[in-house]
Amino acid sequence: MLPFAKGQQGLTFVNSVHDFAAVAMQDTLLHRFEFRNNTEKIIRIKEVKTDCACAIIRYPESDIGAQATGFISISYLPYKVGEFHKKFEVHTSDGHKEELELLGEIVPFQDYKRLYRHLQGPLRTSSKLLHFGRINTQAAVTKKFVFFNPTDTLIAFTGEVESPSHIKVMFDTLHKIEPKSTANIYLTYDAVAKADYGNVEDSLIIFTNYSPMPRIHTIVSANIEPHFAPITEETLAEYPHLDIAERHINLGYLYHQKIESDTIEAVFELKNKGFARLEILKIILGQGCELFTDLESLRHIEPGERRELRIRYTNTTRGKQTSNLILICNDPRAASQTIQISATVR
Repeated sequence: MLPFAKGQQGLTFVNSVHDFAAVAMQDTLLHRFEFRNNTEKIIRIKEVKTDCACAIIRYPESDIGAQATGFISISYLPYKVGEFHKKFEVHTSDGHKEELELLGEIVPFQDYKRLYRHLQGPLRTSSKLLHFGRINTQAAVTKKFVFFNPTDTLIAFTGEVESPSHIKVMFDTLHKIEPKSTANIYLTYDAVAKADYGNVEDSLIIFTNYSPMPRIHTIVSANIEPHFAPITEETLAEYPHLDIAERHINLGYLYHQKIESDTIEAVFELKNKGFARLEILKIILGQGCELFTDLESLRHIEPGERRELRIRYTNTTRGKQTSNLILICNDPRAASQTIQISATVR
């Protein structure tokens, strides 16, 4: 999960603007704006206002607890070719208002160079990565990816692939793509077998009969989170609860020579305020950060226990610098939590 970057109070969004770029006229466009309640009180979304009649908006109508995460889902139904820019106002019970924006360009389907911008071997796709988005460890997920054949030659998939064991590849029945046409490839991703968390990438090679360029070498990506069974307010107290005393540490002014010669540390205090064992599953380090604590000492934190997370700061780039670190844990309130280290390097 990306850092929650906008705002310091109320609901904070990962990103408040999403650009679809060029998309086909016949598509229904869907985007989820992810948020966190960045306060210590319950917040409720009162309404989401827009003057766009071509959008379907869904948002949680129940209470959003302190530090809880969620999303607002917006489906946009294109109705004409050209650029679009839609705005949405999110009004919350704490009196705050956030503005979300969707933009992009609707193009005719035949304008394939704008719709399928990225070359994948002899074929084209609409995105550089084959991205699954957010998935969890509950069950394997299958997703369809569209490939376009820009050549004047029929291209067939041989059926041969090179992929990790947690990714399975299936093709359309005919295993071929006519010239200037599309075909679907279906990928099934098993997050349990991947045995990792956070933003992960894997190499995938698909072979075709196109002799000038027979290999499609692409990247499959996903953002993996732990799965939790349905939780009620009554049972939530039975789970672990990660409490971080200070989420942002400012190291102040540092000389780059001192950073190179000395050990500059930022120390975060982690506490399990819940009633079950807390597990730190993964720590994703930001630029210029090194883990100075043995990760095994953080794997299991019993109820009421505290642990120190020590990070060595190594960023010698001059100017104001901020590094984000992501902790992935088994706290169902927020399985992915972001902390920050900042400094001004001279």
